[in-house]
Amino acid sequence: MKQLSTRERGFAMVTAIFGLVLVSSLMLAMMTTLVADARRTVRLRGDVQIQQLLLAGQEFATGQLMSDSIADNAELVMPLPQAISADAKVVVKGERVASQVATVKVSASIGGLTRTHTLKYTKRDAHWTMQSATMEPL
Repeated sequence: MKQLSTRERGFAMVTAIFGLVLVSSLMLAMMTTLVADARRTVRLRGDVQIQQLLLAGQEFATGQLMSDSIADNAELVMPLPQAISADAKVVVKGERVASQVATVKVSASIGGLTRTHTLKYTKRDAHWTMQSATMEPL
């Protein structure tokens, strides 16, 4: 076996160190990407659940208006299934309820996330119809 000179051994050592640094950098980049994807997935899951709760709250609010159960500044807590009721809450609040128009706020929260929709209704032929829905900014 041929003996390597000091210069050749130094070059081999620098090449090996460079290879280790390159592999370590690639692994760090991959791990950073995986962590960011996991966080995004958790956030999106929460956003989807909030949207579902807001839609359920919208239906609940419409039903409460139809039965004349919402009054000005009255807050109603929507009953939720036991599986999510410990972590989630939907509150419907009548802001302005008159004989022909109503403004209702639906707030949903789950896992530390909270979103609010403002719903505007009009009454025609004894039926409440939603005219607009706006999501409050975060």
